[in-house]
Amino acid sequence: MIKTHILMVGLLVFCGCATAIAADDGAGADADFSQASLRDLKASLARLTADSNLVAEVVVNSAHNAGEDEELVSRTGAARVTVVDDDTGLSVRYSTQLLQQMAAEASARAADSDAPTPAYDGVDELSLPDIQPMLRAARAIGQELDSAEFIGAEADTYQGNNARRLDFALGEDRLTKRQRKYVKEYDGSFTVWIDEQGAPLASRTRIHARGRAFIVISFSITIESDSHYRVDNDRLITTRRADYQLSAGAGERSERLVNKTLEVIDE
Repeated sequence: MIKTHILMVGLLVFCGCATAIAADDGAGADADFSQASLRDLKASLARLTADSNLVAEVVVNSAHNAGEDEELVSRTGAARVTVVDDDTGLSVRYSTQLLQQMAAEASARAADSDAPTPAYDGVDELSLPDIQPMLRAARAIGQELDSAEFIGAEADTYQGNNARRLDFALGEDRLTKRQRKYVKEYDGSFTVWIDEQGAPLASRTRIHARGRAFIVISFSITIESDSHYRVDNDRLITTRRADYQLSAGAGERSERLVNKTLEVIDE
């Protein structure tokens, strides 16, 4: 009877050890998968930075609502430009049709300060900081990673194909100094989907913050960005990007949505 009891205890101890070992092996495998995914991503970002000549058409559509109810002011923007990135630098070409539209809008605005100016508002979204990250997406993603904290990676899918999803946490440095001073709640994340070779397929940024200033003024900030990528002659480019911002506080509300697409063209 005593021998049987000792045997049972031994089996239970063995089973417990085996379970613990299996759990450790699983955790180790997850960690290895995550680190391998991160290495593949960084290697791809370093590889996909070719300076080959690129000519592309960038189309932007934007909508901006400020205020509420009777004080709501809505503006929309729409523009189409040609972008050339080569060994002479980066240039943006405005078509004759776009220039004519902007001239007509300027005349209308001179007669009526509230006249809509969609071409001007669209062009405002196509400055160098807006365009360059789309043409050199590897560098833009790398800059995001420089100040992000890696959480881990998991197997996932992208547009029906196998992919890996890497998750990162973003710190409050994404907000302005004034915003950080009054923030009480903050959540920031950055997610990248990569293919089997580690090339980015898509990314997503989500930032939400709440705070209170001067005791009685509460505010909230939401920033969202979704990008889709592809490789063109060893250069990673952004083919689609959607940016959304919402801020509210002190009786004011501002909502902004900008959609941009990039298509490589031959000249």
